[in-house]
This record gives sequence, structure tokens and C-alpha cells, in this order.
Amino acid sequence: MNTSTVMHQMSGDLGILLAIIFILFVGLRLFAAKFKGKMGELKVDGLLVKLPSTTYHTLDNVLLRKKDGRTSQIDHIVVSKFGVFVIETKNRGGQIVGTENQYKRWSREDLILNAANVEGEEFIQPSLIC
Repeated sequence: MNTSTVMHQMSGDLGILLAIIFILFVGLRLFAAKFKGKMGELKVDGLLVKLPSTTYHTLDNVLLRKKDGRTSQIDHIVVSKFGVFVIETKNRGGQIVGTENQYKRWSREDLILNAANVEGEEFIQPSLIC
């Protein structure tokens, strides 16, 4: 076996190894994000279960079917004499910043990084979504 054949074989093996590493990296990031989200929902579940059941009724992981056949999932709905509260859980660090007069200008600030509008993350004022 000459040197060029060995180098060609090694470069092919290296390409396969890099592809496997890339797939594992992407898979682990997706799994970690789903796991982190589920942990956030479980934390909120733990808080909601402490509400007095005579005053508050909670529904978790509600799936709604829209007129066009698509579905929409809601993490938590709390029904009480004070109103109906729809809760979408996000398990992220930082602080949400916005005022009642801002429509799409609410953002998340990362207190650890001391950075506003992390990853360009702007969103609609939550009270207007419902």
C-alpha cells in the first residue's frame, strides 16, 4: 500500500468521524433543550399544585385543535374566580423586560452576561397573545 492510498483512506475515516461527532453534537443539543424545557414545566407544575384546589383549577399540557386541523399545545391553564390564566413555560435564565405600552419590544436580559436582548430575542407582550 503506498502513501497516497493510506492518506486517502485516513481522510475518508476522518470525514466519517467528523460527521458522527456533528450528528451527536446536534442530537445532544436538541435533547438538552427538550429536557430543560420539560424540567421548567415540572417546576411550574410543582408550584401550581400548591394553589388551593377550592379556588384554583389547573389543566396541564392542553392540546387544542384549530379550525384548520392544526393543533396548538398550552403548558398550563389555571381557572379561578379571578380569571383564566394561560401559562407558557420557558426555562431560561435572565429577566423579561417590557412595559404595557410596548407591543413587540419585550426582550430577555441575561443577568449573568449583563446583556440585553439575548440572541435578538424580542417577542410580543404576553398579555396580548391570549
